Amino acid sequence: MGVEGIKNVVLSGVDTVEHGWYMDESSCHLMIEHGTTLVGTLSNVVAIIHNGPDLFMPWASMMAADEAAVFERHKMAVELGVTIAMGSDCGGNESHRHGQNALELECYVRCGMSPTQAITSATMGGAAVMRMSDAIGTIEPGKLADLVVIDGDPLSDISLARTGVVGVVQDGRVIRDDLGLMDELRAERRGAAALA
Repeated sequence: MGVEGIKNVVLSGVDTVEHGWYMDESSCHLMIEHGTTLVGTLSNVVAIIHNGPDLFMPWASMMAADEAAVFERHKMAVELGVTIAMGSDCGGNESHRHGQNALELECYVRCGMSPTQAITSATMGGAAVMRMSDAIGTIEPGKLADLVVIDGDPLSDISLARTGVVGVVQDGRVIRDDLGLMDELRAERRGAAALA
């Protein structure tokens, strides 16, 4: 998380720096120079601050005192042009529960990324850092994709990526369809299956 640790791992050739909460400008320049991607896990900071006290996490108050500075350092990384891929560290500790991953996008926008940049960090950015861009990360023929349907425009309000989900298509199957938007697709598939 800190400057010396970041320097050591970047110079050792890692692909990503996780957290990076205590980086400085020299760390950012080093990551840029070596093509290292920052996976900020900022929503983990927020989760520790908000959920940590009830879980008796002794470092929750320390994180609360440092929250503004952590976000300022990530804003610096954004402004300097550090490559960022979304990673939330959900489940990494008991305060940050699975299902809260999209909060990370809100944190990135808070640090100066546009909603488009934040979403891209989770899709194309994640695929690139995992060296899987040929198979995932964009919606294209021949690629794998799980999709969410959002009621509203997350490019105007990034929190909708977390609060506005009304549909999910996973592995080609409709998992959730609150508004009945995919009824026609389901009917077509049932018809095709009946003919087969």
